[in-house]
Amino acid sequence: MRPGDQHWTSLDQAAGWKPTMAVIANPCVFHIETAARLIGEGIPVLLEKPIGSDDQDADSFVKFVINRNVPLCVAYDLRWHPAAVKMQQLLDSGVLGKPVNLLLEVGQDLREWRSNIDYRESVSARKSLGGGVLLELSHEIDLALGFLKTADGAAGRIGKISDLEIDVEDTANLVIWNERFAASIQMDFLQRPTRRFWRFVGTKGSVSWEFNHPHVLQSDFESGLQTTVPLAGAGDPHYAYREQMVHFLNEAKSGSPNYEGLLRAKRVLDLIRIVRDSHPTPAYE
Repeated sequence: MRPGDQHWTSLDQAAGWKPTMAVIANPCVFHIETAARLIGEGIPVLLEKPIGSDDQDADSFVKFVINRNVPLCVAYDLRWHPAAVKMQQLLDSGVLGKPVNLLLEVGQDLREWRSNIDYRESVSARKSLGGGVLLELSHEIDLALGFLKTADGAAGRIGKISDLEIDVEDTANLVIWNERFAASIQMDFLQRPTRRFWRFVGTKGSVSWEFNHPHVLQSDFESGLQTTVPLAGAGDPHYAYREQMVHFLNEAKSGSPNYEGLLRAKRVLDLIRIVRDSHPTPAYE
């Protein structure tokens, strides 16, 4: 903290200060309780993803937020990532043709994720705090919903296959679909180096992006040409975060909340619940 900064030892004290807005970044099992307290006071909230854990009542929480008519944005910052924006633009333009499939892959060794703490004590590693790849790496599920627009079904296989000392899943393979196309998502706590790869295939071409690359690669099937398309904000690791914060600040100041993003984040939890039901998580030692 900086000299002069305010701090409190309870949520009631913080709410009583009547802040103009709040950022919630505690473990996800506490998100709904914390956000509901602040929303109840009329305080706009930027809520770290996901909304909560998949065994919590997100439906009632979302209805509460909408009834209160207070801005709440869920921090799926990759919605503003330049690669995601460019891929959506290419899809909407028709240059890729009809959508065929979407592949989203994300993986990172949990032991190297947060160098300042023991990974075994992290939120990611502990079921009691809402850990596991499905919740912690749910950015890709959110992105899939953004591309699909609607989801008719989902299924997947989850498990713990590594020697990581955690009581949650370390791998997940999902398929989410609608009548137009399907998205395949691969997630894990294992890969070195960090891996994030997105690829969209259409009937006329494809577009792909790889972690930390300042461009997307667009392929045209008829000509066989591949084109490197530069991205806005290339090389700026904070670009998506800033765009997200600008969006939130505008929502908070407008007094006219748009809950499309909140409803999409709620559908992420719905799909995670469906996947768990389709392939129940085994007991971990």
